[in-house]
Amino acid sequence: MIFWNFEQGRRDVEARRQSHDAIGKAERVDERVSELEESLDQLSLICRGMWNLLQRTSGLAEEDLRAELERLEAIELGTNTSKTCLACQRANSRRRNKCLYCGTALPGENAFDRV
Repeated sequence: MIFWNFEQGRRDVEARRQSHDAIGKAERVDERVSELEESLDQLSLICRGMWNLLQRTSGLAEEDLRAELERLEAIELGTNTSKTCLACQRANSRRRNKCLYCGTALPGENAFDRV
């Protein structure tokens, strides 16, 4: 009976520690999501500002932007959807900047692949 109480107490302490660790991790993830949302808002604002400047100086219209986005999507869908890591030789999504498996930076095709 004493051994059972000791073992149960040890398990309780371990469960509390794991719970505390999980709460800390959840708080860090929540903070990171908030940071990413703020970054996305800033990038959206920058894109809108750049588009407004481009419209005023070039005479392009919303239809021109939509057509270009459709063209880029068609290219994106028609190309290879993976990048090979130079370090571990494993395939990764084209949207990744670092290898999912070893963390090595993946090669980019242009400046926007680094974003």
